[in-house]
Amino acid sequence: MSQGEMFSGEGGGNSAEVFSYSRLGTFKKCRLAYRLRYVDKLASEDEGVEAFMGKQVHSALEFLYREVKEGRLPDLAEVLSVYESHWAQQDSPRVVVVKRGMEKKDFLAKGKDLIERYYGTHRPFEGGEILLLEGRIFLDLVPGTGARFQAILDRLMRAPDGALEIHDYKTGKRLPTQDAADEDEQLALYEIAVRGHFGHEGSVRLVWHYLAHGKALISRRSGTDLEAVRGSLWGQVEAVRKARESGFF
Repeated sequence: MSQGEMFSGEGGGNSAEVFSYSRLGTFKKCRLAYRLRYVDKLASEDEGVEAFMGKQVHSALEFLYREVKEGRLPDLAEVLSVYESHWAQQDSPRVVVVKRGMEKKDFLAKGKDLIERYYGTHRPFEGGEILLLEGRIFLDLVPGTGARFQAILDRLMRAPDGALEIHDYKTGKRLPTQDAADEDEQLALYEIAVRGHFGHEGSVRLVWHYLAHGKALISRRSGTDLEAVRGSLWGQVEAVRKARESGFF
């Protein structure tokens, strides 16, 4: 994300406590894990190779679309070269393989396959105007509460019909159902951030690209849906604060 854009949305000061969807997700799954990672800063420095591979695939696709945004279409070999270069530069003994019978080279090859499949499906990448790549938007979910959220968008597009599209890449094996996509709160949070930052009142599409399946899931949310997500996430923030007040942190 060294080349990513950073923006503020919906006002607010820099002194506010910053939350993210993944941070709240950790709290929901395990409060002890939350305390160790975000309060005591004792989380393991090791990184699973699957997550590491995902980062390198994201970096390669960011390069691809950044070039497209500048009016140049890199060929597949160049995109794969960027992927392999980033992998070599960032690999370390802290990147660990847990799955038995697998080696790092297997995941390196898997990432190349994901990129090749995506490139072949979407070339020449003419889906509209590219607005953000790896863009980080900050927003006050509930103004005046001292809590800010950050949303990190893989890609934001303005489609030919004027709709905004929030694109997210998934490199794992799991392919959720459409119903699960329609209930996902993460990209709905991103939609709240995008609408607040751009003042957009028109249509927004949430698009997940499941690279291993060569399939995209698309979801649309109503204003009522977004307010429900806003309330749900604010409830989670309050739970974190109550845990802190109780002395758990």
